[in-house]
Amino acid sequence: MTQPGNAAADSAASWLLSLRAHNVLVTQRINRYIEAAFQSAIRAKGSPTVVDVLETAQDLAEKARTGPHDEIGRDAEYYLKSRWQVAKRESLEAKNIVAFGGTGLNVIYSGLKVAAIGLGFEEAMRTDADIPVSPPGGIIWGSFGCDDGIRDEGMLQGMPKLVTATGYSGERFAR
Repeated sequence: MTQPGNAAADSAASWLLSLRAHNVLVTQRINRYIEAAFQSAIRAKGSPTVVDVLETAQDLAEKARTGPHDEIGRDAEYYLKSRWQVAKRESLEAKNIVAFGGTGLNVIYSGLKVAAIGLGFEEAMRTDADIPVSPPGGIIWGSFGCDDGIRDEGMLQGMPKLVTATGYSGERFAR
């Protein structure tokens, strides 16, 4: 005789496990782009700054996206773009303003995607006429990038800190 199950609990547990796996894959991809960008910069110009590496890493992430349903690629790209944009500011005040604004723009952009897709205007949001927009999302990873960008010393020479599954500060996924 089989035991009765709790479908809602089973579904929630499955979703949480897949979210953890998703976050690990995003983290691995981010680190791969940072490491590749750093190695490329070392070969090209010697001692790159943290900002130089992040700029190249976000460009690699953008070019590597495999289509509209590559949510791991989307999240890695949003993280790196956000981190780069914040890290290149020199003052803490400027970093905080850009981080706040970037997070807000990410929320607005995802909202516009929901509306465009729901109303049948998805094609109007495409940057490439042949490729549909990715599903709304990436807000959390974009926010993580802003947060980590605040901690970066962008003008220092060297490789940016890599991201761990527990986050830059060691607390991201522990909660």
